[in-house]
Amino acid sequence: MTTVLIETIPGLEPVAVTRPVVVRWPRPTTGVRPRVVGPERRDVATRLAKRRLLIERLTDLCTADVALLKSARRDKKAWMCPGDDESVFLGRDRIGYVGMPETGYTLAIRDADAFFEWMEDEYPTEVMWTVELTSEQFLAFRDQKTSKAAAELPAKPSVRPAFWKVLAEGAKTGQTVHPRTGELFPIPGLAVNPTNPSPTFHKAPGIKHPRIAHAAHSGDLSPAEVAALLDLPTPTVQTGGT
Repeated sequence: MTTVLIETIPGLEPVAVTRPVVVRWPRPTTGVRPRVVGPERRDVATRLAKRRLLIERLTDLCTADVALLKSARRDKKAWMCPGDDESVFLGRDRIGYVGMPETGYTLAIRDADAFFEWMEDEYPTEVMWTVELTSEQFLAFRDQKTSKAAAELPAKPSVRPAFWKVLAEGAKTGQTVHPRTGELFPIPGLAVNPTNPSPTFHKAPGIKHPRIAHAAHSGDLSPAEVAALLDLPTPTVQTGGT
């Protein structure tokens, strides 16, 4: 506590007032802290846009490589056939392989009338019927005002998923088989279509994208190769001269 004399009115004795004194010590510092300047918003947005454009360019180039591996060479032999694979390396490290899957088959309904007529005769319990109602029709059906009209709405048939899986499994050889006998049988209205396999890159265990940065630092991935991967002009190194 400290006592401060305050002079109020001229000619009168000063009044003594006691009040607490608050002392604020300066914060210890070793010097002037530099101001941290972060990137400007426009710089970050521009960088993002450039990287997105590079991703689009890489996507187009990858699509072209896939088409090339699926095409025929000058000797009319395929670059890569179903079941083939090719190991790929980055420097001395194997980073995975590019493989072409085996040709598969997918099952599709070609003639719905013929197929569901067969299903009604052979497996009627595997057919599901769906009635699509508008909101007004649903409310009327719920209130049982037009139950007869709702029953007359067209219903769409579909196959129970478990049974469709049985049919698809039987068609893996390229032909349909009868679910009951397991023998080849042309199921009416169904079509078996071969798939169109494409080469796919499969990474080796433990390989992640930081491996690219490591390869760039070690020299396994040069700026010229990066430019070639992006189908860009090779960067030139400028040196000082006289």
